[in-house]
Amino acid sequence: MDPGHLLPEDYRANALALLRHYDAWLTLWNDLAARAKPGVDDEFIFESRVPFPKDAQSRIISLLE
Repeated sequence: MDPGHLLPEDYRANALALLRHYDAWLTLWNDLAARAKPGVDDEFIFESRVPFPKDAQSRIISLLE
């Protein structure tokens, strides 16, 4: 089921940008976790070609407020 229709059309690109970033981040995390077996308190930093879309986040937050 795709609930995207529930979001106003002006905000859909913002939601997709956030989902794209999350998908890239999760892919990187899964790879790192498989290789490094990090502990709960371990810090992790990695580069992503899909930077966090701060503007998209701000627009979604403003919609929710």
